[in-house]
Amino acid sequence: MKLLLISGPRYSINACDFSMFFRNSDHEVIKVLHHKMIAQKDWFFSGEYSGSSRNGICCKLTDHKRESYSGNSELLKKIYKTDFDYLCVGNGNDDTGKILTKEYKGNILYSEYGFLPWQENFYIDDQGVGPLSSITKMDIDKIKVTESDKKEISRIKQKLDIGSEFMWRDYVYVPLQVDTPTSDGNPDFKFQFTQFKNNIEFLNHVRKIVPKDVPILVKNHPASRKPTHIPSDMIDISHKSYNKRFIYQNMLGMICMNSTSVLEALLFDKPVFTFGKDIFSNKGLTIEGATKDDLEKILGRTRWLPSENDKFISVLLQRQVNRSLCKDKEYVKKHYWNQELLNRTSE
Repeated sequence: MKLLLISGPRYSINACDFSMFFRNSDHEVIKVLHHKMIAQKDWFFSGEYSGSSRNGICCKLTDHKRESYSGNSELLKKIYKTDFDYLCVGNGNDDTGKILTKEYKGNILYSEYGFLPWQENFYIDDQGVGPLSSITKMDIDKIKVTESDKKEISRIKQKLDIGSEFMWRDYVYVPLQVDTPTSDGNPDFKFQFTQFKNNIEFLNHVRKIVPKDVPILVKNHPASRKPTHIPSDMIDISHKSYNKRFIYQNMLGMICMNSTSVLEALLFDKPVFTFGKDIFSNKGLTIEGATKDDLEKILGRTRWLPSENDKFISVLLQRQVNRSLCKDKEYVKKHYWNQELLNRTSE
């Protein structure tokens, strides 16, 4: 397959993920179309990224043939003048991504941070990311959990087993989302898929549905530029690196909007109550839109859908791409997305 990469004003660095993966695949990146502002970013030429969200892993987009554009109308003209099979964009939730999804009628691949752990990985999807992903429509009953998947699940649990323990037991754990503008001045796209406008509104709802004798432990999102002030009747655990395995094993359940923490919690077979859509939706893995009565009946139950959880986690492990392994040609060539595009080539 011939691939055309788009590096727009927002989610521009997603093009690096496509580049790192496909340069060692059976497919060809023919060109990068980048917004003229992107060439001002250090990583564009150096291939070095100073942020912690990607573990510093990046690549030089200047390794590919490239053209700049200044606006979406110019971008669309350049796209239609180029011969390719798949358009590779960011997560599709910025202005450029939304316009391309609407206007371009050909094949599109999207990308977003991965799952377990999210900093080390990214995933590719041909329908969208989060609740728009093709994974949300999959029938996981047909998925087989391999021995390799089981070993990887065990390894991920072990990686969560670091940090300080604490005194609390039998609590509800509430991880928050980023509700203030990110570094580019825009709100986190995940709030599009929840009923709440901000974290405080969400916490007020949590207070109404959690039994009064159950402690509520709250953690701000690590990427928040302006952390939410946690109400005094809740316990703020944002300021210390607590042991995540300890948190999940000792909680009665977790309540969140659509945090990636849901995926970690599923590893420990505890009830998860969600108030937003994401990649885990439509499978009965979480209790969506729970009421106070739901919490009183379900909190503290163990072995919550363990077989379904493992199947779902297996799908995520098979679909996500480890950035540090993109230099390994054997890893890339065996990966789901290299093989999937090869299959589509032969159709």
